[in-house]
Amino acid sequence: SRDWDKALNSYQRAIALATKLNHSAPETVGNLKENIAKTKIYLAIEKGKKAFAASHWETVIAQYEKAIVLLKENSKLLSKINTEESRVKLSRIMLHAEIIKDKQDIAKYLQSEEYEAVIGKLQHIQQSISTSPFAKQTEFQAIVKESKAQAEDAKHQLLLIEQAEYLTANYEKLFRKHYPASRRSVLSAPKVEFLRNIGNKLLFRMQCTEKAGGRPLRLQMDYLYSPSNGRWRFYAED
Repeated sequence: SRDWDKALNSYQRAIALATKLNHSAPETVGNLKENIAKTKIYLAIEKGKKAFAASHWETVIAQYEKAIVLLKENSKLLSKINTEESRVKLSRIMLHAEIIKDKQDIAKYLQSEEYEAVIGKLQHIQQSISTSPFAKQTEFQAIVKESKAQAEDAKHQLLLIEQAEYLTANYEKLFRKHYPASRRSVLSAPKVEFLRNIGNKLLFRMQCTEKAGGRPLRLQMDYLYSPSNGRWRFYAED
C-alpha cells in the first residue's frame, strides 16, 4: 500500500526482535537490513514526489539528496538495485526542481523590476547546469542558452533604469545648461523615458516643468548615452 512509514517501523521492530532473540539465520537479518534501507529510500522519494506536486522545491531537493545519500551508504546491501542509475535519475529531478524554483523567483523579480536579483538567479541556473553531470545534454544546453539571453535582456533593462535615475537626479543642472533662460526659473516634475537605440547608443527624453512667475512651461530635450564609454551628449534630430 506504499505506506513507507509503517513499513519502516515494522521492519525495525522485526530486526530488533531478531537481534534480541539472537536469531540464528543471518540471511533473515540481512534481508531485513536491505528492506529497511530500501524503505528509507522509498520514503524519501515519496516525500520528494509529494513536495514536487505541491511546488515545495526546497523540500524536493532535500528529500532527493537524502535518497542519494542512502543509496550511496547502502550500495552493498542493495545488490538487486542499480544504485548508480537511481542516483542519476534522482540528481536529474533535483536539477529540474532547482531550475523551476529559480524560474519562479525570476518571474516574481521581473514583476517588481528587481533586475539585479533576476540576473543573479539566471546566473545560478547556468552554474547549476554547468557543474552537473547533465551539462552537455541538449535539454539543459537549451536552458543555458535561454538563460543567457534573458540575462542580457535583464542587464539592458537594469542599464536603462540606472541611466534614467541618473538623468532624473541631475535634471536641473542639465536643463539649466542647455536652456540658459531657465537659470532663474523654478524647475520641477522631472520625467525621463527611454525612446530607442541609435546604433549602440541609448536615446532618452527628458521633460520638466519650468515656472518663472507666469504660466508654467514644459521643457523637453533628448540625451544620448554611450554604454561603451559612459558618456552623455545632447541630441537633436538632423
